[in-house]
Order: sequence, then C-alpha cells, then structure tokens
Amino acid sequence: TGYDKMGWNLVNKNKLSVDRQDCPAFYCSFGSATAELGSLERRFVTEVPLQKELLSKIAREDVNPERRSKALYLLTYVPDGAAVSELVGQALFDPSDTVRQAGMSILTDMAVYHTEVPIPVHQVLQMLDFPYPEDRSRALALMLSIASSADYRSFMLYKAADRILGLLKSKHPGIHTNAYTAITLLSGKSHGDRDHDAWDRWLWQARREEGDKLKAGDKGKFKFW
Repeated sequence: TGYDKMGWNLVNKNKLSVDRQDCPAFYCSFGSATAELGSLERRFVTEVPLQKELLSKIAREDVNPERRSKALYLLTYVPDGAAVSELVGQALFDPSDTVRQAGMSILTDMAVYHTEVPIPVHQVLQMLDFPYPEDRSRALALMLSIASSADYRSFMLYKAADRILGLLKSKHPGIHTNAYTAITLLSGKSHGDRDHDAWDRWLWQARREEGDKLKAGDKGKFKFW
C-alpha cells in the first residue's frame, strides 16, 4: 500500500523511527508520525470497519500472499479486538510464510499492548508442531509474551508447557533459547537449560498447585477450557 511505501521510505531516510508507534489500531507499524501518514491512517479508521467482510475474504482467499498479509494488517483497524484476534488466528494456517508471519506479528503485538484481548492460543499452540523452525520460533516468541500472565497460566501449564519442554530439547539454537526463556518466565525457576528431569518435576508440582486454585474457582480472566 502507499502507506507502507511512505513509511519505509521515511525509515530508510532516517526520518522515522522503527520503534512501535501509537495508533488507533490493534497493530501499529508507522502510526501517524507525519501529516501524510496520519491522513492515510484516518482513512483506515473510517473505511476498514465498513470493508471488514471484503478484507476478510481477501485475507482468506486472494491468490497473492502479499495481498492476504496486507489485508490482515488493515483488519487490525476493526474496533472489535476479539474479532480481530479471531480473524488473524485463522491466518496462522495459511500456506504462505509471509501471511503466517504477518499473523504472528499482529498477535504478538496484541499480547503485549492489548492484554484485554484474548489471544487465539490454541492455534498458536499448534504452530509449535509446525515443520518449519521459523513458525515454531514465532509461536514461542508469543508464548514469551503471555508466560507471566495470570490470565493464561492454566492454559500454559496444562496445554503448552509439555510442548515447550519438548522444544527445550531442540538442537536449533533459537528454538532452544526461546523455549528456555518461556519456561523460566512461566515457572520463575532457573533450572539448567538441559536439566530435563528438574523441569519435569517442576511441571508436575506446578500443575498440582494450579489444580488447587482451579478447584477454588480461580480460573483467570480468559476461559480456555
């Protein structure tokens, strides 16, 4: 889009920071850092909600993966965060890496800056088993964003922790590091990154303690069961 070209042109000329910008969407790239960008962004705010169905169809069905990914970014201007999360979650199974990367970028940003919106964690969890290391690394990166959240703790302990501990055995350095960081954030422990027995014992105990909380009715803000 013209918005992307304008933004990257400013970045390449060192006239715009690549740091996250404030914006009215659930994902921000260049924000309204200049008058021209701001003018385009105001159009997105006004027009995207009116074109939600068309953009959703493009994100699902267009033959061009670049157009599918751009449709996803535009859909973040829909004001309903839960709807955005659901639409983006569907893209995690797109055959194109470009689209999957766009989806994970959006969801990871939402997990950090829009904690009031539930992330489609079951879809993200499936990515931990995808054949490509890039997908597994991105899924783990999102897990890092929610590992310390009480709202996702039960999900992480009962659904994700086993997968993460499995990836802790990976020989891929990036995957291993992300898995170790995620499990240390979730646990608050500092067992060795190859001490698999210690991590298994921790998980058994942590699930037991979490089970007592669930029985007492403390299930967190989001219901994943």
